[in-house]
Amino acid sequence: MVGALAGHIYGAQLAITDNAFQLQGATRPQDLATQLQVLAAYVSDPGYRPEAFERLKRNYLSVLPQLAATPEGVVQRDVERLLHNGDPRWAIPTAAELEAAQPGDLKALIAEPFSKAPIEITIVGDVNVDDAIAQVAATFGALPSRPISEAAPAGGDVVQFPAATPAPVMLTDGGRPDQAMAIIAWPVTDFYQDSRASRADMLAGEVLEGRVIDRVRMAEGATYSPQVQVALSETFPNYGIAYAAVEMPPQKIPGFFADVASITAVLRDRAISPDELERARNPRVATLKKSMLTNEYWLLRLEGSVGDPRRLAIIRTMLSDYAKVTAPEIQAAAKRYFVPDRAWKAVIKAPAAP
Repeated sequence: MVGALAGHIYGAQLAITDNAFQLQGATRPQDLATQLQVLAAYVSDPGYRPEAFERLKRNYLSVLPQLAATPEGVVQRDVERLLHNGDPRWAIPTAAELEAAQPGDLKALIAEPFSKAPIEITIVGDVNVDDAIAQVAATFGALPSRPISEAAPAGGDVVQFPAATPAPVMLTDGGRPDQAMAIIAWPVTDFYQDSRASRADMLAGEVLEGRVIDRVRMAEGATYSPQVQVALSETFPNYGIAYAAVEMPPQKIPGFFADVASITAVLRDRAISPDELERARNPRVATLKKSMLTNEYWLLRLEGSVGDPRRLAIIRTMLSDYAKVTAPEIQAAAKRYFVPDRAWKAVIKAPAAP
């Protein structure tokens, strides 16, 4: 096989997304046929090699102590699971779980979807449409027929945000006692509840980030950079998160939580100025327009759109929706979500830290 592929450019990476197993490769137009042949071979005749499984297991085992050594690593290891109310689908395995894993577990997980589940193919780039159709027909189209759609497992789309925490959840790392992280998060809804309101929700996150940076970084003369994000699920109904996080000395963390509480109270009580609205909107729109010039953007936005055509509406309405968002809509988003008694908080620091 290696000899047959010499001189060709192709790739094959497996990822697990919120609702699919995903095989992806990057190539050049003249090697599209090769790329599709390789991906079809992985689907139709995957190799479950024990030595590869064991090598990856050892790699992951070596990563776990690194994650435990810093606040950022503990966040990467634990916070996704915690923000999904402990759901194991978002958990990084423990060392004991990794040690117990066997090659057969992987086959049990993916063999049936690879052999029987519906396949959706997305191709983006400088490719002739008729050529792409012909190459897909010769590869994936030659596989045995499959159902057009498949019902999700019962309860598989249920995701919960954790209960509010009056006192922060305390997590420990093995790093320096003068480094810590603080996170505050609020539950929001999914993207499709109201796509127009979802744009306002995201811009509310931009405004919150700007004000947190002004207060925590600039006004206090700190060098750390707070991060704020609003993420509304396009897969799980009624699930989304808004959060603010910062790395700072542990003794400053109570001040961070107090600053965020003060900032969000003002956002709920008063509409922002036209200037602040434009400072929130313009960078996001500029970044969006720039990303729309890339294959990566179109691959991300188009994947899954056959099974869920709502994803196409996201593309068509994105720029116009952002252009229409008003200051009162951002205030309304703050009132819906940046509410103290719904907040989940966590602090990550070394055991010896104050």
